[in-house]
Amino acid sequence: MIAALLTILVASAPLGVVACGRGEDGGAQARPGIGRAQALAVDPAGAILVGTDRGLFRVTRRGTLRRVGALERDVTGLAFARDGALLSSGHPAPGQPGPGDLGLERSDNGGLSWRSVSLRGQADLHLLCASGRRVYGLNTTTGTIMAGRDGGHVWETRSTPPGINDLAVDPNAPAALVGSSDSALWRSTDGAETWSRTNGPPGAVAWLSSGRVVVASVDARLHESRDRGRSWTIVGRVPAPLVALAERRDTLLGLLANGSVVATADRGGRWRLVAEP
Repeated sequence: MIAALLTILVASAPLGVVACGRGEDGGAQARPGIGRAQALAVDPAGAILVGTDRGLFRVTRRGTLRRVGALERDVTGLAFARDGALLSSGHPAPGQPGPGDLGLERSDNGGLSWRSVSLRGQADLHLLCASGRRVYGLNTTTGTIMAGRDGGHVWETRSTPPGINDLAVDPNAPAALVGSSDSALWRSTDGAETWSRTNGPPGAVAWLSSGRVVVASVDARLHESRDRGRSWTIVGRVPAPLVALAERRDTLLGLLANGSVVATADRGGRWRLVAEP
């Protein structure tokens, strides 16, 4: 079903001429066992992880999603630290003790177990992204972007574009970010202290290791910037509205709200289904 849907959408989407998880439904219904997909991350070894409101899942070689850990915790943010540890935020599973907001947590075994790093009981950090020793996230309890130093142990509140719903940081320069809202795309060069509006479209964003920034806009187009978000070019198409983007080696990954993961290796020219629930 999903594979057929991808084929139809890619074939019909218009190609124009010469871009941390979003809180929207992504145009696809969530599967009951998986829940609503909210975050996408790739570990240093290449394993793909999906965070949902019913737990953390790993993409298997057979193209399915396998639960990591036993608890159905609400995973609202996923990112990998410089040392390879998995960072997360969200809410505990129903019936579990502790505060409703988990703050920043860290796992050194791929999500099997977690320990608190900071902000426990104070923050739910959506749109987690990390570069160097810096961590960023949108604290939904206050509606503000926060920047964490020293791997997320010390936090400061930063400037927040209105309606921000996705965030990406330069993997090679922790002070450079791109953020998307419902109606605009923003960039910062000073660690989210200030923002300027760009001419790029809003949508799911990712900052690739090559230095390119990509955006999957809601009108099913893939946009690219080669100058750190200053200017944008349409380079391909998107099979469906995406919740999040991530990079796996030389492949761009996209997450649908039902937990399906798709991929393109040719800048949106052709997409393939990697996994579905």
